[in-house]
Amino acid sequence: MSSPQQNEILKLKSTSEKELSRLQRIFNAHIERINSLKQQLKEAKSLSEKIRIRVYKEVVPLEIKFNNKLVEFVRLFDKHYESAFFKPKERKILAGFILERAYDLVIKAGKIELRPLYEKYADLLSFKAEARPAKYKENDESDFSEKKRQAPDVEKTSEQISKEEKIKADIKDLNKASRAIYTDLVKVFHPDKEQDELKKIRKNQIMHQITEAYQNNDLFELFRLKMELLVSEDTNLSVEESQIKHYNKILNEQIKELETELDLLTGPESMFHRFQGNNPKTMEIRFATEIKKLKTNIKELDNNIKVLAYPENMHLFFSNFR
Repeated sequence: MSSPQQNEILKLKSTSEKELSRLQRIFNAHIERINSLKQQLKEAKSLSEKIRIRVYKEVVPLEIKFNNKLVEFVRLFDKHYESAFFKPKERKILAGFILERAYDLVIKAGKIELRPLYEKYADLLSFKAEARPAKYKENDESDFSEKKRQAPDVEKTSEQISKEEKIKADIKDLNKASRAIYTDLVKVFHPDKEQDELKKIRKNQIMHQITEAYQNNDLFELFRLKMELLVSEDTNLSVEESQIKHYNKILNEQIKELETELDLLTGPESMFHRFQGNNPKTMEIRFATEIKKLKTNIKELDNNIKVLAYPENMHLFFSNFR
């Protein structure tokens, strides 16, 4: 297993910082950014896993309980809709409420059993595809439609094709760069022709690292090795400006990928963002607040079901729509 120091890509060095070219300074800045992002990702992943475990243990069971109660609530209103007790205007309000809640429960909570109920009220309210609000049109583009799930793949768009071609080209460039660095390193460090036994042992160790990195198609480990050996070994290894320019481009792409990965992991829609605070105490407060809120919502919903089960109490609900 590699040590933290081995995993870190080394910067280009010189006897004086002023001797570094503009491209070398850019290279060093990219390396610093990559190492920083990797450390942030490592810490975020570790904390996210702890949060995920707590969420599934403490929060998800309450969310499931709340959604089950909400299903019960929707079915109660469906029963009321069929009752002659309510006026047409009140039944229309019930239908709209049921439609919206059923849609959310199917899409967001995976309550597929409510899909027939959604379709029933979509038809009753004449929610044809061309007339539906944007919110309900989304189901035509989502997994809500079994027809879409069962349909064969449509022809790829030019944008998709272009993106796939770029990925293939990037992979080809990476493979080419890996091969070039590997060849350079093998020429210098292959131990077979080394006569000095101590140097031969050293070269064997180096070649083991080089071969492992190449077999793993790890361009950045190969480049790290080349940069490290360039400044630590008495060799004729060199790095041309054109090479540095090419590697800067590759490193810049990796920076973008790492930034995207970090944004996805810690962004507004993530569990990390939802529960993480500036310190462990803040995280505990956020978990406690979320759990308390869910328990309160479950209790209130359960009470509403008991009260509104009686049609004569439904005026309490309809008063919200006046």
